Amino acid sequence: MILSGILVEERNVELYLANRKVANSMIAKVMVVTFYIFSVICGLNEMGFFVFNVHSMRIGYMIGSVFLLLPTFLNKSFGEDNKWLPYIYVVDSGLFVMMLAITVSYHAIIMYIFPIALTSFYFSKRLNRLAYFVTAIAIAVGQSGAHFLNPLPDLNFVSLNSLIWYDILPKEMCLVAIAVLYYLMTERTSVILHALKEDSRLFAAQHEEMIMGFATLVENRDESTGGHIKRTRAYTDLIVRGLRERGIYSEQISDEFAENIVKAAALHDIGKIKTPDAILQKPGKLTDEEFETMKLHAPEGRRIIKETFHESSDEKYMRMASDVAGYHHEKWNGRGYPTGKSGEDIPLSARIMAVADVFDAISEHRCYRAAMPMDKCFAIIEEGRGEHFDPQIVDVFMELREEVERIHGQLNS
Repeated sequence: MILSGILVEERNVELYLANRKVANSMIAKVMVVTFYIFSVICGLNEMGFFVFNVHSMRIGYMIGSVFLLLPTFLNKSFGEDNKWLPYIYVVDSGLFVMMLAITVSYHAIIMYIFPIALTSFYFSKRLNRLAYFVTAIAIAVGQSGAHFLNPLPDLNFVSLNSLIWYDILPKEMCLVAIAVLYYLMTERTSVILHALKEDSRLFAAQHEEMIMGFATLVENRDESTGGHIKRTRAYTDLIVRGLRERGIYSEQISDEFAENIVKAAALHDIGKIKTPDAILQKPGKLTDEEFETMKLHAPEGRRIIKETFHESSDEKYMRMASDVAGYHHEKWNGRGYPTGKSGEDIPLSARIMAVADVFDAISEHRCYRAAMPMDKCFAIIEEGRGEHFDPQIVDVFMELREEVERIHGQLNS
């Protein structure tokens, strides 16, 4: 039972952290909407539509507006993912409730659940408990304050003693019930979301295994390229991390980009499934006609991926995989294939893949030649700077030579 409780808490923490930025943004929006509604109510009260004391309502509106607009200001000032904002917003909404209790007294009963309700955005039992205590204090202080400060006190509770026993305590008891309800809803929701997340992870893992199996099946048709997929993925990952660390192409290389390109790298030669074995396994140089046939694996790979993943919900991954497969033989100077794209018209993912693919091709044994020495391999990559390859990618690759050689050694041991 103890272990089960710990696991539930861990699930809540994970969901809370992943959801915090979105929740902080939603809280600010809810508070702004509440401000607009509050403004309308105050305006109608000024015109005599309601029976709130005008003087108290004006004070309440001025103070309440600060509490309601504060989240928007804090989100912009400290960033929506700031870890302290949820706690600040619970206290802020509690102060808003206290202000309502003082200025409009029992007319604001429906708003007493406001702080607890707001915590439902966070899936956090800790925040739920905090919201209860803050609200309980806000109601007690607010109702007591209203008894002494409001020019039109509630005639149903003339004495402070009657106010406590017949007004504040019943409200606090109702608040306990509401807090328990939200607490259980939070726990149940977090468990369900965690289960869905685990199912999603399992599906992603199975999807990844299927892709690797498919890619390996194609690779195994050419006995001379064993391990090509693993090595090119490793080189690709290294290049992407190197670019990020140096702030190069930072506007394009997000966490999602970095994750997708490593997965997509496995499919860069998927089009070779349509290439005849006689060409793939030919020990000598290809004829011009055979080379033209070999070149078809790029557009063929792009077509296969689009047809295979056309119903995929991950559109960005599908697009990257098709770009990597279709354009990794394009050259920076426009003399590559299949389309003759040049420079930054070539997708960044394909430009990164080009360096990883060529380096592995020349540094490993092939049926038509032996592996080249490391110095020669790096010299070829450097000579291709600005001709075959993106200059900035080459510069990073050369700076990472020690890591590249380490990967080469590990995956060939």
